[in-house]
Amino acid sequence: MIGSPSVDVPFDVRLDQDAHVVVRGDIDLGAAPRLASALEAASSANPARVTVDLGGVTMLDSSGLAALVNHQRHLGGRGGVVVLTSVPASVARVLDVAGVAAVFPVVEDGRSARF
Repeated sequence: MIGSPSVDVPFDVRLDQDAHVVVRGDIDLGAAPRLASALEAASSANPARVTVDLGGVTMLDSSGLAALVNHQRHLGGRGGVVVLTSVPASVARVLDVAGVAAVFPVVEDGRSARF
């Protein structure tokens, strides 16, 4: 990956005009700090958008959700946005139940997200 920081799997970070983070596996208390680090690394070049591909996520708990929401707030403060792509139904339910579904633009395919 171009510009990949030293972040443990299951996260891939790709930087181009926008930043892209691909997430796989369970995003729980143990993985949430790595997700936060990957999001910070992806934002290091101050992109307008960080696209987070959640297609490989098998579970998202409150700590993983907090990492996403906190980064959305961080980027939003700079005029940027976190866009979620390929959101599994189980993750969409977590976003909805937590009342934060409207906080994130969600698209089926990251290439089609234009904000």
